[in-house]
Amino acid sequence: MSNIPPEIASLLTSLRLGEAIHLDHLTVVPLLGPGVDLDVDLLDESVPVGRTTVREVSDRGDVNQVLVEHSGARLLLLLAGQQILGAKQNRVFNTSLLVREGPPVAVPVSCVERGRWQHVSDRFVASETTVTTSLRSSMLHRVTRSTTMGRGYDAGQNEVWDEIQGHLERTQTTSGTAAFDAAYQAARPRVDEQISRLAPAANQLGAAVVRDEKVLAIDVLATPSIWARCWKTLLRGVLAEADRGAPSASAASLVAAALQTLHATSAVRRQAPGGSETVHGTAGSMAVGAVVHSGHVVHLSAA
Repeated sequence: MSNIPPEIASLLTSLRLGEAIHLDHLTVVPLLGPGVDLDVDLLDESVPVGRTTVREVSDRGDVNQVLVEHSGARLLLLLAGQQILGAKQNRVFNTSLLVREGPPVAVPVSCVERGRWQHVSDRFVASETTVTTSLRSSMLHRVTRSTTMGRGYDAGQNEVWDEIQGHLERTQTTSGTAAFDAAYQAARPRVDEQISRLAPAANQLGAAVVRDEKVLAIDVLATPSIWARCWKTLLRGVLAEADRGAPSASAASLVAAALQTLHATSAVRRQAPGGSETVHGTAGSMAVGAVVHSGHVVHLSAA
């Protein structure tokens, strides 16, 4: 494994903390910075207007791959943990990736709807949310372990199913197909209310989420513009789970310490589907994943 990738080191050096926002069950700490000269398309922007299509790899399908075809002039950013809905079963992206304009690309996904394997549509649509923070975190740890061992972007399908079943049981959600989206839709009124209490700050690149005196997740994007367009997607997954726990009076110091730990990231770089590069590694007890382009981090996740 290498030392900290220069793209991650540069990003971390540029960050500063914004004023913490205390919600009912957690604290959100904005991460501010200048950003870089880079822009991307997002899935929930590109799919509705036909710039991007996402479909099964064949009529038969493959649980752990889908095809993404992009025709936009800008790179398409796929967010780790974002749901896609429809086709033969709902899926979630295992890692953040960038997809260039061109022929279809097979990208790694996990199923988040165990009880369905039949078409309800020819193509997927982009959901408005990622999966829960705990599931994104455990997937990130497993993908990091898999990539550093040269085994691809494996998020552990059986573990994903088990964690979704646990979430359905905790939230007392009934779903005939064991779909994560059923639990999200049940939580949506509460999620929407808490989302309404948040808004991007000036120069915000990302956020750290703290609950019960623990940093649960860190997400950072390349520019304030990209963050302003995808923060709801990322934080809805956080809030869908946040019906227990407590906000943190010491969130700023906890996040500052976590960012300092990330300066010790040791990671490996891989060529990824879609023509991008990914970086995965560890920093203390945290797993770190990033997609990079032209010397810059486009999306970094740590948990």
